[in-house]
Amino acid sequence: MDGTNIVLHKECNIGIAVALDWGLIVPVIKNAEEKNFLGIARPMNDLAERARAKKLKPDEVAEGTFAITNPGVFGGLFGLPVINQPQRRYSGFGYHRKAPGRHR
Repeated sequence: MDGTNIVLHKECNIGIAVALDWGLIVPVIKNAEEKNFLGIARPMNDLAERARAKKLKPDEVAEGTFAITNPGVFGGLFGLPVINQPQRRYSGFGYHRKAPGRHR
C-alpha cells in the first residue's frame, strides 16, 4: 500500500530467514515467481549454507518483497517473523504440539 493505492510488484523476491549462531539474516531468492519448487529449494539451500559461512554478498540480502520465517523449529509456541526493511510482507510458520493435561 502506498497511501490508498495498492502497489503491485512485478517480481517476487522471497527472503528466507536463516538462523546463525549470532543472530538472523535474510538472504533473498530473486524472481521466485519464475521458478518451480526445485528452482526455489536449490538457491534456498545455497544461500543458507553461504550465510552460515559468512559468504553472502550485499545484493543477496537486498530487494526482498516477501519474507518467510519458521520460529517453530526452535520448539517455541510462538515467534516473531523477521522483517527485513523495506520488505512489507512476511509469513511466519510454526508448529503445534500437544501440551500435557490439555485435551480437546
